[in-house]
Amino acid sequence: MTPKDYQSVSMRTNPPVTHYHVMGQRLQNVQVLMLLHAAMGMVTEAAELIDNIKKHVVYGKPLDWVNAAEEIGDSGWYHCLGAQAVGEVLPGVHLDTIYANNVDKLRQRFPDKFSELNAQSRDLEAERKVLDEILSATNSPVNPNEAAQVHAADVDRHAAAVHDTARPKQAITDTFRGR
Repeated sequence: MTPKDYQSVSMRTNPPVTHYHVMGQRLQNVQVLMLLHAAMGMVTEAAELIDNIKKHVVYGKPLDWVNAAEEIGDSGWYHCLGAQAVGEVLPGVHLDTIYANNVDKLRQRFPDKFSELNAQSRDLEAERKVLDEILSATNSPVNPNEAAQVHAADVDRHAAAVHDTARPKQAITDTFRGR
């Protein structure tokens, strides 16, 4: 099969153009955009960290530990952004509740300690039940599938928060180096 043939055959699963318009409408929700920004940022920072490790393992370059710390820190910022988005849809949810819920899920999956058997035979229904408890623990009346749009003032607040907290990577690296 040639690349041209593959493109022709595989694109039968591409949604019609009208579906892209529907997808665009889904992006009109500020929390969805915040969560998308967070997810893209987490992936980007993970890729930058793995590139640093790859250069060490594959090319024999010294591992840049300062850069590793920077990328982990950058990823943490995106975790906070994601938690902020979730917390606006599910009031009372923040990093503490997300992390505690994750620990509870891991206890469900690995009651004693990690085992390959438990990793391979997960009870997804039981894990989901544990994760759903985050809603009851926060007493959130909000249905996440029916979350309302954020008001314009909130949009301005988020834009200001991102602007205020954004720092050039060199400044972060300088911080790690004590400059």
